[in-house]
Amino acid sequence: MRPKNLMCLCLSRAIEESMMPSSCSSSSVDTAPVLQVPFSHEEEQLRLALELSQKYQEEAEKRRQEEEEELQKILALSLMEK
Repeated sequence: MRPKNLMCLCLSRAIEESMMPSSCSSSSVDTAPVLQVPFSHEEEQLRLALELSQKYQEEAEKRRQEEEEELQKILALSLMEK
């Protein structure tokens, strides 16, 4: 496999993993420890991209929940006024 195709495959996998719900993440299942191997430059970039993507996803979910709570409060207040 050509290096460019391998990088695309790794990037695709990283994106897919970042889109998984947090309950499907590796933290929900304990597995045998993985040996830490130094990352290549491309692997480090993919790891950082995955972390950033997960952070943005968590922030978006938090904002969505806050907006939902605010809408529920508004709805409750509007029903009380009637």
